Amino acid sequence: MKKVMRISADLAQLETVGNTITEMLAAYPEDAYSVQLAVHECLTNIVVHAYSETSGDIDIVLKLRWGKFSAEISDNGRTFALKDVQEPDLENGQIHGYGIFLMHQLMDSVAYESSQSGNAWTLVKKLGG
Repeated sequence: MKKVMRISADLAQLETVGNTITEMLAAYPEDAYSVQLAVHECLTNIVVHAYSETSGDIDIVLKLRWGKFSAEISDNGRTFALKDVQEPDLENGQIHGYGIFLMHQLMDSVAYESSQSGNAWTLVKKLGG
């Protein structure tokens, strides 16, 4: 199963993406929330950081095949250096800065690439295990 979506860089659009993930993962309810949360964190970071000074679209390809879910997310917003992102201070807590950490905790694989043509995220989760 494959779903292709284009949404505007607007936090209000996250509900549509979440509903699509829930529908796709109906056979994997134990994984649906984790996948949805990880994708929401990724999209929130894109809206808040990549498109903080401009508007634009986010392209999303959701795939469910052979017990594996993947989300390929691309945008043309501002890039950043993933290596410069610090892990959150779990001992003392903080208000922001958990998004990428959560994505890595919830998914089996998280990859980010940036180029002149934009940003690309790939999140992968093995389901049911």
